Amino acid sequence: MKASLTKTLLLPLCFSLFLTHCKLSDSAINGNAKSPQLLKKEISFYQGLLKTNSNHHKAHLALGWAFLHDNQYAQAITSFNNAIRLSESNVVAYIGLGIAYQKSGHIQYARHSYEKAKEFKPTWYLIDFQIAKLHLQKNNISKALAKVDDIMPYDKELAHQLINEIYP
Repeated sequence: MKASLTKTLLLPLCFSLFLTHCKLSDSAINGNAKSPQLLKKEISFYQGLLKTNSNHHKAHLALGWAFLHDNQYAQAITSFNNAIRLSESNVVAYIGLGIAYQKSGHIQYARHSYEKAKEFKPTWYLIDFQIAKLHLQKNNISKALAKVDDIMPYDKELAHQLINEIYP
């Protein structure tokens, strides 16, 4: 019973953490960032869960997102890689891995992670959003704007957030 409850809760939580990351800027728009205490509790929870089952790819995924939100990029990279090792087609883990690499300044690794995610979900606009942010980081405005066109039909709010980052 406990295992099925954990399984039922983890995937929606991982996806929710990813969407939260996409919708919030680094400066935590509207004060929606999690408190450091809450992040520490999440990290501790998932680390404890992994002590009982180290092959739980969704726990590695959730731990990766918690580390990412806590700006612990090296730990996030390790957790996302563990999730991918256990579930090779885990698109959300590839995206998280790309974000962690991007935030830690490893642009080539980030690009590779996003390309792997696109292999599994070629039309998923959230991947395009992260690729656009990568283009912005490299000051390639025209490529970032091209991604806005890909995102707009699916999520106007996310596309406008990107436009606001291009033209502050």
